[in-house]
Amino acid sequence: MKLAYDMTNEEILSCIQAADCITDPDLVRSILGKEYVMHDDGSVDEAEFAEYFALAIEGFITEEQDTDEYNDAWDTNYNMGYELAEAINSHLETL
Repeated sequence: MKLAYDMTNEEILSCIQAADCITDPDLVRSILGKEYVMHDDGSVDEAEFAEYFALAIEGFITEEQDTDEYNDAWDTNYNMGYELAEAINSHLETL
């Protein structure tokens, strides 16, 4: 199995589009390099990836922290990251 970290930018962009997510391959690749994100078999831990993804784009949340609106935005970012990780794993399964 190909490792997620070894995916080309085109493959990552395809996964970004499949997850209907707005980000760039460099951010995805940096998250893939974080501890506990990659499994030994080369697949991605969706929950770990989603957490790092939400943290990476947290600065774009314009709502006040500790409000329902902020928490909703955080959840949206987490879910986007989770869906992106699922798209990456689905892509890897096709290789």
